[in-house]
Amino acid sequence: MGYYAHSKEDCYDKEEWQRLKEHLANVSVQAGGFAKKFNHEKFGRIIGLFHDLGKYSKEFQLRLEKKHSKIDHATAGAIELAARF
Repeated sequence: MGYYAHSKEDCYDKEEWQRLKEHLANVSVQAGGFAKKFNHEKFGRIIGLFHDLGKYSKEFQLRLEKKHSKIDHATAGAIELAARF
């Protein structure tokens, strides 16, 4: 099973969807750039990697397929960050 971050509106071809691994890598770079302004690029990159960790769940993937109602996908990353730092 592949994991996805975003689907396209009315598009059920998963080849058109954004893969979660790619999304997290992109957000990591972007968050690192924002945090670099106050000398915390590395921490910003880590936060970017964890921000959507909850999307690695069956329920969230079903939501993208419109087979599950809205779920909390943000808390999982915050819990992991709190446990590690």
